Amino acid sequence: MKVGQQSDYETRDVDYSLIHGETKEVFSKFVQALELKTGSKLLDLGGGYGSLLINILENSPRLSFNYDLLDSSELQLNKAKKQIDDFLKQTENETVITYIHQNAAIMRVPDNLYDVIVCKMFVHEIPRDKKALIFKNVFLALKPGGHVVFWNPDLNQDDYSFYSNTIRKKDELAKFNALVEDRHFLLNSELITHLETAGFSNVEKLFEFNYDLHTSRRLQSEFNNKEDDLQQWNSYIIEIAGFLPPDLKKSLIIDVKENNIHLRFKRAVFKALKE
Repeated sequence: MKVGQQSDYETRDVDYSLIHGETKEVFSKFVQALELKTGSKLLDLGGGYGSLLINILENSPRLSFNYDLLDSSELQLNKAKKQIDDFLKQTENETVITYIHQNAAIMRVPDNLYDVIVCKMFVHEIPRDKKALIFKNVFLALKPGGHVVFWNPDLNQDDYSFYSNTIRKKDELAKFNALVEDRHFLLNSELITHLETAGFSNVEKLFEFNYDLHTSRRLQSEFNNKEDDLQQWNSYIIEIAGFLPPDLKKSLIIDVKENNIHLRFKRAVFKALKE
């Protein structure tokens, strides 16, 4: 990531679990996929404000492990510290927490350190030319027998362009200039190729689930209540949706009501092993 990209995250003080409509049911399946044990060492790569840890402990309150949160944004890390501290005051959990202020694209952590690494809605923030490096670094940081788990947009050839163009236009209007330049979403096939090239085996898609995007939820959080920006985004979505094949358009819903467009995309959880 470039320095400019970090500055975008220093200004985006948003709870994306609410904007993205993440459910307890999906998080429960996700936590099961991590296969954490007492004493496990987990790296939350690009983990932002620490929602992963809170969700893990809500699902497994008696589990105590070692949790490292690595993120390049001081704003996000400070928010994580407060939220996690407030949460742990209500529990008797003995999880050991370490905050690492570091650029994840060029992370420096010891080899063979972690049992589990999590990349939740993160790897698309890495520029295309640094993608291979971060997959290799993740591989090196895992212990033999460890695994990495991804929570990603579930993108195939049919919906990739529509999804990526929709998000890019939102970032343009919100003036997240570094995100416009650096963000690069992966096709599922590209994710699998990167994992296998880095040395991972047993790559599998564990499950997929609906991601319901509501454009109006971004009005305050990303457009700073500028209704003209939201309207421009909505108009753009309607325009490019006109070129979609009928079957794809139907699956995406594209329900327009007043100042909101509801789109139904997919997200998926992938897992890969370091033998």
